[in-house]
Amino acid sequence: QLQLRNREPRGLAMSFKPVISRHTVRQGVARFLFITDLSRLQALGVITKAVFEDINTWFESASTALPKFKLCRDLFCTACRAQFMTLLKTFLNATIAGDCEVPLESMEDARKMAKLLENAQRAAANHRVRGGSMAHVVVGSLAFDAETVDAAFEDTVDLESSQAGLDLCLGTSVIFPTATGERDGTAPLRLHFAWQSGALLVSARDDNVPSTSIEM
Repeated sequence: QLQLRNREPRGLAMSFKPVISRHTVRQGVARFLFITDLSRLQALGVITKAVFEDINTWFESASTALPKFKLCRDLFCTACRAQFMTLLKTFLNATIAGDCEVPLESMEDARKMAKLLENAQRAAANHRVRGGSMAHVVVGSLAFDAETVDAAFEDTVDLESSQAGLDLCLGTSVIFPTATGERDGTAPLRLHFAWQSGALLVSARDDNVPSTSIEM
């Protein structure tokens, strides 16, 4: 065996062994690791360093950690990876409503979204410090009825004095997963949105009444 091993072409051994090992480690271990552990594991050895530096490994790990974010693979190239990691905590602490998916298609998108989240979370924290009973930040995607939205954007001089029966455009509702309206925590707070006469109407409720049954 030693004799055969000595006769093994060195070029062949150097070409396939690292590739096989990298594939095995990435498929069996790396893609299941939490993203903050990857940088620590790069120092384990030559092969593992190559595995944990791989852009696909970082992308898969980040996608697992942030399932509500639609991430771009380029965010985890060598040039951008460190910048993205400085924003990671903000994204991990974000609450994303329902089936909403937050697209981050570039580092500029990531920085803008992180800044919006940080400012909103800071405002919520300050509200609680000043004695506010509740303040929570939720990222959601609003959608409105296409057939009535144009008429609902028509401005009137005075919404209160405008005639009844003006077009009301109902939108989707947003649920606050961690905010409740009942002490036992069984009823999540739901925000309902609508447009009328160029004004955005918001109703906050802790029941399951549909938007169509709510008097805005």
